[in-house]
Amino acid sequence: DNLGQVWTWGINYNGQLGDGTTTPHYVPKLVKNSDGSTFTGAISIAAGADQMAALKSDGTVGAWGGGASGALGNGSIMDHYHPVQVLTGAGLGLTSVAQVVSGGSDFSLALKTDGTVWGWGANGSGQLGLGDTINRLYAKNIASGMDKIAAGAYHSLAHSSNLGHVYGWGYNGYGQLGNPAAAVNQLTPIQMVETDGNVGITDLAAG
Repeated sequence: DNLGQVWTWGINYNGQLGDGTTTPHYVPKLVKNSDGSTFTGAISIAAGADQMAALKSDGTVGAWGGGASGALGNGSIMDHYHPVQVLTGAGLGLTSVAQVVSGGSDFSLALKTDGTVWGWGANGSGQLGLGDTINRLYAKNIASGMDKIAAGAYHSLAHSSNLGHVYGWGYNGYGQLGNPAAAVNQLTPIQMVETDGNVGITDLAAG
C-alpha cells in the first residue's frame, strides 16, 4: 500500500504470509516484523513456492516463509514467520537492489543498481548460474551488465543493458533458455539465440 506495508493471504504452512503464524488467511492481513510492528518500506514484492521477498525503499530485501535450501538468503535453512534481511555473508546485507524476483523452486534473484545479478536458495538445476548445483544460503553474484531479471520454476533469465540480449541459465528440458544448441541444463548464463523476429527485446518474463 502507500505506506509500503505488505498484505498477504492464502496458504501459510511455512509462514509465507509473514504474520508470525502458520495459519491460513482467507482475507488480507499485514506482514509483521518479529517485534510485532508492521513491516513497512516495501516498494515491490515477489512470491515463490513457499517464500516471499520484498524490495524496500532503502535498497535492501526482506524475505520470509520457507527457508529450505537457503530460500531466505539469511544463512539459514530454517523457516521464518517474519521478514529477515537477505545477506551476502554473515552480517553483510544485500544492498542497492533495484529488482527482486522469486522462482517456484525455493530460489530468488536480485538485480542491483550497478547491473549485477545475485541469487540465493535452491540450485539443483543450476538456476543460480554459479557453475554448479550447490544450494546457496547467502546471495551470490551471478552476472553483470543486466537491467531486468525473471525467475521461472527452475530457470532464470536476465536482459542485458548492452544491445538488449537475453541470457538464461538453469533447467532447459523444454527449451526454456531459447538456445537449441544447448538443449540441456545450463549452470552458467548462456545467450538466447536471436532471429530476425526477436531482436531488439525490451522486456522478459519466465513461467
